[in-house]
Amino acid sequence: MALRKTFSTLSPIATSFLHDLQALTSLSKFYNSNPTATSTLATVVQEILAANRVLVTGIGKSGYVARRMAASLASVGVPSHFVHGTEWVHGDLGVACTGDIVVGFSHSGNTEELAVLPQFLKPRGIPLAVVIGASDSTLGRLADHVVLAPATNELIEKVPSRSIVVQEAVVNAIVAQVIDRTNVTTDDFLVNHPGGSIGRSGV
Repeated sequence: MALRKTFSTLSPIATSFLHDLQALTSLSKFYNSNPTATSTLATVVQEILAANRVLVTGIGKSGYVARRMAASLASVGVPSHFVHGTEWVHGDLGVACTGDIVVGFSHSGNTEELAVLPQFLKPRGIPLAVVIGASDSTLGRLADHVVLAPATNELIEKVPSRSIVVQEAVVNAIVAQVIDRTNVTTDDFLVNHPGGSIGRSGV
C-alpha cells in the first residue's frame, strides 16, 4: 500500500500551488464573513464608475498589479491610467484632477511613496482608495477607502507571492463588479480589444 504524501513532503511546486489556494480560500472566507469589507469594496467600485478617470498606482510587484488593473478597467470602458508610485512627487501630481480617483496597491500599507499621497490629493478633492494587507498601517489610517487583501506564507517569508495572488483576485472582483453594473457585453469588450487572438475570436 502506497503511503500518502504529507504536506511537508510535497514538492515546492505543489506546495506553492497549495499556498496560493489557501490564500484565495482565506480571502473568500474573509469577505464572506465580513460585510463591512464587502461594502467597502462595493463603494470603491461605485466611486470608480462615478470618476472621470481612475489613476492606479503602486511600486514593486504591487505596481505590476496596479498596472494590470488600469489595463483591465480600460478594456471594459473605464478610463484608467497607471502612475508609477515614485513619480507622483516628481511632477505626475499634475495628472490628478478633480473628479478623478486614485487607487493604490501596497501589501504592507506602509509604502512611503504612497503614504505621502493623501496630503497632496485631499486639497484637490481627489479620493484615495488603497488595496492593502492590513488596516493597521499608514495607508490604512490615511486613505479614504481601505480594501483589505490579507495574505501570509510569502516565499521565504519575503518574496511577494501570496500577496500578489490575493491582490489580483481583488482586481478581478472589482472588474467583475464594473462589468455587472455597466452591463458590458462581449461585443463591447471586443470594440476595445480588436487585436490579437481575442479580437480575432469575435470576427
